[in-house]
Amino acid sequence: MTRLDAARRTEILDAAIAVVNEVGYEAATVGAIAARARASKATLYRHWTGKPHLLATAFAERSGLRVEGIDTGSVAGDLRALMDVVAQTAALTPLILALGSAGQHDETLRQAVLEVLAPQVAALTAIVRRGVARGEVDPGRAPYASTLVVGAIMEPVFLRASLTAVSRETLHEVLEQAILPLLTPGRSPA
Repeated sequence: MTRLDAARRTEILDAAIAVVNEVGYEAATVGAIAARARASKATLYRHWTGKPHLLATAFAERSGLRVEGIDTGSVAGDLRALMDVVAQTAALTPLILALGSAGQHDETLRQAVLEVLAPQVAALTAIVRRGVARGEVDPGRAPYASTLVVGAIMEPVFLRASLTAVSRETLHEVLEQAILPLLTPGRSPA
């Protein structure tokens, strides 16, 4: 299999995002994405197993959502840095909404998203583990902390995205008012 160079890969992923933004997930086809990217369908199928994997990859790679490497020395600082990264994904809101909606009934898409985001979830779990080791996260709350953080990030993205862009300030407020109080030993939400 021939590897795509970085620029060509970016062109294809951007074409995939553009097609979904125009016609939605259900109506988007590998053929339409290939035509937009001026590539053959065979090229796309050599690099991605199908539309779900291609679009999950487009989100993961083009969003800039990177948790790896975040280590400010505190769980609160790490999660603030994560919220700053999430706030920068606003340009992909239509794709996020399309994947979220389609993923409710498309198991292949759901699995593709989980697969491409696995490294980010692992990095988030590492943030929580460091927080437990430093006494910043209640060990009893640690097993569900990653799920809580992901849910708290995605809720404002999905619920507010169609009405207004999710701001950095909104994400920080969710962090300060909902997430940190639930993770911190001896604290509970106000």
